[in-house]
Amino acid sequence: MKKKLGLGMAAIALAVTLAACGDNEETEVETDETETEETAEHPETEAPSEFSLDTEDIPEVVATVNGEDIEKDDYVRAVESQAMMYTQFGIDFNDEEGQAMLEEVKDGVLQGLIEDRLLIQASEDVEVTDEEIDQELEMAMAQSQIESQEQLEELLAEQGFTVEDLREDFEKQLRVQKFIEEQTEAPEVSEEEIQSAYDQQVEMAEQSGAEEIPSFEEQRDSIEAELIQEARMAQRDQIVAELQEESDIETNV
Repeated sequence: MKKKLGLGMAAIALAVTLAACGDNEETEVETDETETEETAEHPETEAPSEFSLDTEDIPEVVATVNGEDIEKDDYVRAVESQAMMYTQFGIDFNDEEGQAMLEEVKDGVLQGLIEDRLLIQASEDVEVTDEEIDQELEMAMAQSQIESQEQLEELLAEQGFTVEDLREDFEKQLRVQKFIEEQTEAPEVSEEEIQSAYDQQVEMAEQSGAEEIPSFEEQRDSIEAELIQEARMAQRDQIVAELQEESDIETNV
């Protein structure tokens, strides 16, 4: 049976693989150059323990949304990808503070998967063309510096996915994006809101001791884009809240 992918699962898998590859490439030369020196300076230093999610008590179905199951594999993959990002900032999930943070990550992942499934279900009738999917795929490959279809296939295969899985992933994302746009009006941001946001940035920069602060003209367009994105996220959250109220949702973790 073909597994039902959640919104972004193949893309998450690809991102995880690329991140791992990037880390390996960046550290390979550094490791060779510093290994002897570090060993001499810190002969008894142990390597930091790697994060490993305990999956034994996780049920095969972590949640059910309107009769559709969210499977353990998707949940575990998403939790591990989130945890991987935290470990890159030095978070140790083996200590008490890290364990508390891990529980927050798990809760956030589960809620995110449920929200994704609600949006996927609600947008099933939205039409997306092959050309639109092709464009998304090409953009993703360019941003990830993937030079060929063969390289893309290899990277996805490392995480148990195929290019077709990724195309389905992009199709769902586009459906959801169009659905939200159909249900809402395009956000508008006033000059007063942009100026206010800029003033807040200036105040924070001054408090942090920044020596150079970009002018309003330099920052205006990026601030406007950020405010529009925030408004779109608020629209999404409102739609999700309405979908949750009218849906049958069961959680098992």
